[in-house]
Amino acid sequence: MPSTVLIVDDEKNIRRTVRMVLEGEGFAVEEASSGEEALARLPDVGADVMLLDVQLPGISGLDTIERLAKMTAASKTPEASPTVIMISGHATLADAVRAVKAGAYDLIEKPLDRERLMVALRNALERRAMAREVEGLRALADERFEMVGRSAPMGALFAQITKVAPTRTRVLITGESGTGKELIARALHRASMLHDKPFVKVNCAAIPPELIESELFGHERGAFTGATARKRGLFEIADGGTIFLDEIGDMIASAQAKVLRVLQSGELTRVGAETTLKVDVRVIAATKPRSAGGRRVGGLPRGSVLPPGRRAVAGARAARARRRHTAAVQRVRRAGLPRERHEAEGDLRGGRGRAGVLPLAGKRARAAQRHRAAHHPVGREHRHGRPARGDRGPRRRARGARRP
Repeated sequence: MPSTVLIVDDEKNIRRTVRMVLEGEGFAVEEASSGEEALARLPDVGADVMLLDVQLPGISGLDTIERLAKMTAASKTPEASPTVIMISGHATLADAVRAVKAGAYDLIEKPLDRERLMVALRNALERRAMAREVEGLRALADERFEMVGRSAPMGALFAQITKVAPTRTRVLITGESGTGKELIARALHRASMLHDKPFVKVNCAAIPPELIESELFGHERGAFTGATARKRGLFEIADGGTIFLDEIGDMIASAQAKVLRVLQSGELTRVGAETTLKVDVRVIAATKPRSAGGRRVGGLPRGSVLPPGRRAVAGARAARARRRHTAAVQRVRRAGLPRERHEAEGDLRGGRGRAGVLPLAGKRARAAQRHRAAHHPVGREHRHGRPARGDRGPRRRARGARRP
């Protein structure tokens, strides 16, 4: 299918000449004599490239391209907007700068040269094809990280993403490993105004502590052994977009202080540099939930709410501990030992490994008390069940003493 070119010029002879040249090269050509007519016909024509004159009756070519840029920004299909090449016989440098800022791809002076025109058209079409290919690849990549679900919790999550994504607010995502923290971060980026800007993921736990600052903020040549060239940091690469700091809780304190400075002032300093750089980055961080005291008991945060999988593991551990406790009690009962002489392996409730006394009940308890009274008539015992000093029997003989 041939590419379509829309010629917008108030001079009929120029439109006819350019039309003959382009049709001879295999292009489909449409014409418009003013900026208003061109904007009105664009939805029906579906032009790939627009040749737009600077001087037009009514609204000028520069005003036309600025209106086209606003229409493109408000459209749900910005890829349908044509690539604009300005043409003019007496354009100034200021006009050229204004046209480029508004989104013009190139500017050609009149009288038009055939070779110059064809080179500009081919380059514009090639750039347009590359932009479409990039959009397609980006859509395929986004499908890998798409979240699905219709349950009430997923609906609440989608509502939060929709509410937070359009803002520039920094976001902290907490959750256990494998719960989809990166999916949420990518969903926030796709739904934000920065969706066409870079998304940089950083796994803070996988970077060695001695290299974390160099990776995040970059370094200058000779800053340390092995720094043979200047390197841009990940914050610089993500400038204008979003950076996702995964497992930020595992980052060393010195790097966290520099990240805090970036969040507060938007400034960073490369390792070994003397000047600061300004960056505009939206930061999304993620970490695992921890208890208030930061302590873990049995590999799990104390007082945390566990997901079903880890809850089952914790229940299995508790069941094994109860079985060990029951077996120890039965061994004590079979042996008929006094409870003061038996120490448990650990306190089940505390889980801290401190020694405790296993309780005995009923007839066995009374039998154990009678056994203790028969074998320990003095009755003076230490509070831990250890006999007092006067009840420990004869002391060890001094070195060299004769046996009686």
